[in-house]
Amino acid sequence: MPSHISRSRLLGISVAIIVLVGGVYLTRTQSGRELAYQAGQIASPENTKCDIADAPSITTGNVTEERTIEMDATSEIELVRTFKSAGNDDYLLPSSGLVIDVCEDGKWETVYRADADKEAPESIELDTLDTASSKVLVVKKEYAGAGTSMEWEIITLRNGKANVYPRGTLLDGVLDGKNYQFMGYNEVHVERNMVVETVPGYSADAARCCPDLPTLKIFYQFTADKIRVVSTEVVPGTPKN
Repeated sequence: MPSHISRSRLLGISVAIIVLVGGVYLTRTQSGRELAYQAGQIASPENTKCDIADAPSITTGNVTEERTIEMDATSEIELVRTFKSAGNDDYLLPSSGLVIDVCEDGKWETVYRADADKEAPESIELDTLDTASSKVLVVKKEYAGAGTSMEWEIITLRNGKANVYPRGTLLDGVLDGKNYQFMGYNEVHVERNMVVETVPGYSADAARCCPDLPTLKIFYQFTADKIRVVSTEVVPGTPKN
């Protein structure tokens, strides 16, 4: 029986297999996890022994979001959870944490944990980004003070190991090159295969209340285990004073 693989992408991305049967093409889609099972790398997805209800408990806060994300084809399940802890005498505001657990050989293992302590963000939002080789997690962290600001990072999961890539000083480089200063109130979202950060424009003399330069949209891509700035653009009609 002749067969033809029309398209192949690496772990976590589907592979379309077209098979000619009696002169009719039949199409079936296989995920990276199914291919890993066929290669003997993981147990059958139908026979996994992990139950999400049995995942390691979070005792330092209340779970605010829970989702499974196929980032690593060598594990059976990846469970990503955010949680929020109430403030206490050391830090008055609520803070949020993040835990990533994977199921391998029927057993849960925590591969990443960021606790909800006094250095933690007030809230965490999750998004996913498709890259050329896999799906990655975009973690958006919001901090509150005189205003609000958002930091973000990308987490990959390969062979049961979490790798963290912060946006870091990339934003500072963009703003310094345009004589802007960062005063917070930025927003972050995923658009197709890019992370887009929207930043109000502040000159060196501007007050936090009153941005006096056009808002910027900064487009980032994640390739070869590196975040890079692809382009920037000005949001028309800003600032609105």
